[in-house]
Amino acid sequence: MKPLGLTFTLNDLAEGPRPFEGLIDQPKVADRIGGLVGDLGYRAAAPAKIEGMAYLAQREVVVDVQITAAADFDCVRCLTTRTLDVGERLHIVIAPEPEGGVPDLPEDEILMEDGVEDSDMAYYKGEEIKLEDLLLEYVVLEMPMNPSCDTVGLDDQCVSEGLKALENQETIDPRWAPLAAMKAAMEAGETKDED
Repeated sequence: MKPLGLTFTLNDLAEGPRPFEGLIDQPKVADRIGGLVGDLGYRAAAPAKIEGMAYLAQREVVVDVQITAAADFDCVRCLTTRTLDVGERLHIVIAPEPEGGVPDLPEDEILMEDGVEDSDMAYYKGEEIKLEDLLLEYVVLEMPMNPSCDTVGLDDQCVSEGLKALENQETIDPRWAPLAAMKAAMEAGETKDED
């Protein structure tokens, strides 16, 4: 049986568990993760790969999914460009909208609920299940707010590479300019004190 895509209907799951797979385009990933860390922010390095299994448990859709994504970032300490690989396995229950409704839930959309014990609970309205936006939220949640070399296991290389690059450059990276000016002022002050 052919795997489902990232959008399917409840009827697609009527005969039992179904595999699903898909890619979330790089521009969509970039749009969601860009700006998380300001100008040093994340840049999508590749599309997000999604694979999993979905099944119906009464009217709830249970999704067991593996998300694989990659994002480039500049270390917040040394400004060296690094790549963060995000691999997350999730078990998500998507329930029908409760009686009385969920505020601001458009037709055929999924809403994550905050403040419940099981943070992997979401709600849908209508017959169609769209996983793309929900899974992009999980990718965002996996991104550290202050990514550094140590985030990708390269803490011993942090700072030294950035400083070496600064010393070997004729022109200074504009992000280092204030520190270079401070260093020059301090060196000038030391020279005056020695005279």
